[in-house]
Amino acid sequence: MAAGVVGSILTTWVTFAPCFLWISLGAPYVEALRSNQALNAALSAVTAAIVGVVLNLSVWFTLHTRHQIRRPQNDKD
Repeated sequence: MAAGVVGSILTTWVTFAPCFLWISLGAPYVEALRSNQALNAALSAVTAAIVGVVLNLSVWFTLHTRHQIRRPQNDKD
């Protein structure tokens, strides 16, 4: 039982600690880059692209799970 608790704590740590480090160490640099006009436009475009991908995947998964939409089968028998 103790090994399971230690394993879950270790797994949680190695999963989330790098993300928090990237955010806490990289955030000041990203904010400094926001003052640069060209980089600000690039970061805005990347943000819009990511939002579009997430929205597209959300719609796709909703249609294929909730509404049972299936791909047509090729009958080549």
